[in-house]
Amino acid sequence: IPSLLYAVLLPILTLDALYISAAYYLATVAVISFLYMIVMFIVTVLSNGRVVFSVVAQAVIGVVYVTVGFISLALLRRSQNGIFLCLMPFIGAWSTDAMAYFTGVFLGKHKLCPAISPKKTVEGSIGGLVFGAGLFVLYGWILQLAAGMTPNYIIFACTGLIISIVSQMGDLIASVLKREHGVKDFGNLIPGHGGIVDRFDSVISISPLLVMVSLLPQNFSFFF
Repeated sequence: IPSLLYAVLLPILTLDALYISAAYYLATVAVISFLYMIVMFIVTVLSNGRVVFSVVAQAVIGVVYVTVGFISLALLRRSQNGIFLCLMPFIGAWSTDAMAYFTGVFLGKHKLCPAISPKKTVEGSIGGLVFGAGLFVLYGWILQLAAGMTPNYIIFACTGLIISIVSQMGDLIASVLKREHGVKDFGNLIPGHGGIVDRFDSVISISPLLVMVSLLPQNFSFFF
């Protein structure tokens, strides 16, 4: 019940918070997340051993991770230049994943994390990083031509590189969770693809980072 309440209340209380101020938004997320964590720990203590602490900790991390990740996608759309920013998590995640796969297939020789994901390679990871940064620069150039924007290409490139790293980490974290619980997918909602989180694990790890970048001062923004 506390997890369901958190997943329902956090979007309601934060979707307009960004319009008030960045500080208000961050404070709202922090306070609600902290209260949720405390309630879950109280439930653990009062259960007299029926609820295992490790299970509660995993539930807290998972619910916060997924909820904040998906909320951040909505917040990106509602932020300044949101119509352009909301596409970035998908561009970063899917381009990194695709290029890491193809680079790994053709050039991969050294395993990245064989105990977690045996097919991922160091060469594939590097390919994903390079292509992720390059595609972000290309996206900025397309916006300049098509929408008359004035991109800060340095910010685009640096953000693309960082996002590619976070995207790959998000994918590995999801692999760790599935491996520890002995499952192939988080769900079966999408035939042949698993659950929603299986398709968006990298995207929801990227979106909070992009929200934070969008809140930076003008000198560090995507557009001049």
